[in-house]
Amino acid sequence: MTLPTHVASLATPVAISGAVVLALAHRDADTVTTDSLVGALDPIEFAAVERFRHVADARAAMLRRLLARAAARVVSPETDLAIRTGPCARCGGPHGRPSIVGAELSVSMSGTATMSAVAVSSTPIGIDIEATLSPETSRALADLLTSRSGGPEASAELWTALEARAKLIGAGVADVIRSNLAADALVHSFTLRDGIIGSVASFAPEGSAARIVDI
Repeated sequence: MTLPTHVASLATPVAISGAVVLALAHRDADTVTTDSLVGALDPIEFAAVERFRHVADARAAMLRRLLARAAARVVSPETDLAIRTGPCARCGGPHGRPSIVGAELSVSMSGTATMSAVAVSSTPIGIDIEATLSPETSRALADLLTSRSGGPEASAELWTALEARAKLIGAGVADVIRSNLAADALVHSFTLRDGIIGSVASFAPEGSAARIVDI
């Protein structure tokens, strides 16, 4: 499988302790043809991407897989890597928990309508990015937070931190809030272009060297 190196070179590295994080604004990849993205996927990856109903969603999914491969090769320089995603636990869609074939690494992916981000580490990792919270998500988060006295106000920043913790352990945000799961995780927040904010959660030791990656 050939990785379009120009896709990786468009990505913005984010310095996060103990992980390699890459973010890519979709408009920066407008010059990358869909055919070249499809050609970089193996048959199983392509079958998963084909399940997306909208072309833009499928293209973003392909970009995230290639970004994840690029990040994985920094952590563990394997010659042949592929990304697998299980079904979503909530809706059964093709955007469930991802894994890497060919290396014992943890991978997490997230996206908005305009941006994709991935995180790869040799230890468990979770990432989430958001532009703004939808009214439905904001109300649901507010309802969950009011069940805990003295809880913080709902915000996109808080949501990404909770979602990253949830992805770190394979749980739902509601469970993370109700049971305070992954409370000992280190959460690193960052800001991307266009006001998009994100968080990465890990169990990496405090003080792990941050890795700024230029691919």
